[in-house]
Amino acid sequence: MARLSKDVAATRRTAAALVVLVATGVVALSVHVVLQQLAGVPFPQVADVPLWARLLRPVSATFALMYFFRWSRVRDPRRGAISQMLWVFVAYAAMLQTLRGALMAGIVTTAVPYHVASGVGTLLSTGVLIVAVAIVTRFVRSWWTLGVIAFVVAVPKTLFLDPFVGAQVDHLITSFAGLADHAEVYPMPYGAKILVWAYSTYVEPVAGAALGAWMVLPALHRLRPGLQVAAFAALSAALAAQFVPPLLWTWFMPLPLGTAFMSTFQFTLEYAVLGAGAMLAVRTWQGTAEFESRAPDLRAA
Repeated sequence: MARLSKDVAATRRTAAALVVLVATGVVALSVHVVLQQLAGVPFPQVADVPLWARLLRPVSATFALMYFFRWSRVRDPRRGAISQMLWVFVAYAAMLQTLRGALMAGIVTTAVPYHVASGVGTLLSTGVLIVAVAIVTRFVRSWWTLGVIAFVVAVPKTLFLDPFVGAQVDHLITSFAGLADHAEVYPMPYGAKILVWAYSTYVEPVAGAALGAWMVLPALHRLRPGLQVAAFAALSAALAAQFVPPLLWTWFMPLPLGTAFMSTFQFTLEYAVLGAGAMLAVRTWQGTAEFESRAPDLRAA
């Protein structure tokens, strides 16, 4: 009887967690869908943003990724380096909407094969970054040293590796596969056809955020539940490099200050909602009781 009660409780928690995840996906994506299509908030206009300010964005994301690695290791300290890299790669790539972004770009241009194939370049660059961060976080403890290394890793990747890999992949898919890109066929504001695709494919970042929340939850054990949710909301926005644009890029955009801020902050808010909902769902599903015996000291992380 007791076993049956536990099974029923577990089923209810799982169902509740799934409801939270579905609601999270709808609300997170609706943040900038509503702001753009109903409130008229534009996309960020970054042509006048100086290079040094643009580079701070991937640097901040790389720094956040280093802490994501360190926190995720608490769940299973015995996990091998390759295993952890694979787990982080899947969660990180999904949270950044790697496949969804390529698919949606293909849908609005009707060049789906080209954009999906182009996504391979992004996955390759992400894989290189994951390996570099995994090596660094195995040996470096100091937060300021991690910050310096984040700069050393992110700047060459952004300026040289990403364009090189992208050009090579583009050459392969255009020359050998015969694929080509073209202008958007479905411009904004998007109709129901595009929005259905937009919401249905948002399962990728929701799944990635849920996996990420599950991975770092043991490292956040010493925090109160509300702070756990807030911490992962902030980490999610940082992993997506969404703090630098509203705080810094806003000042360089040829838009009224409030409009410029909202054009970037809409994506910060989207990822904060995504991270908060994912952590709430994971806590609903399993809680933190199983981690009481190995609560980590976050001061060492």
